[in-house]
Amino acid sequence: IESPDLASWNAIIAGVASPSNANEAMSLFSEMRDRELIPDGLTVRSLLCACTSPSNVLYLD
Repeated sequence: IESPDLASWNAIIAGVASPSNANEAMSLFSEMRDRELIPDGLTVRSLLCACTSPSNVLYLD
C-alpha cells in the first residue's frame, strides 16, 4: 500500500497481533506513529491483545 490510512494500519497490526508477535505489532505501531497517524481504540485493542502473554510482562524489583 503506497499511502496506508489508519484503517489499513489497524488491519495490518490486528493481523499480526498475537502474543508470539508482540514485538512485530509494536514495531508496526511505531512505524504508524512515525507517519504521524493517531491511533484509535481498535489500534490500542490490537496492541493489548498482542501483549497478553506472561512472557511479555516485565517484572521490576
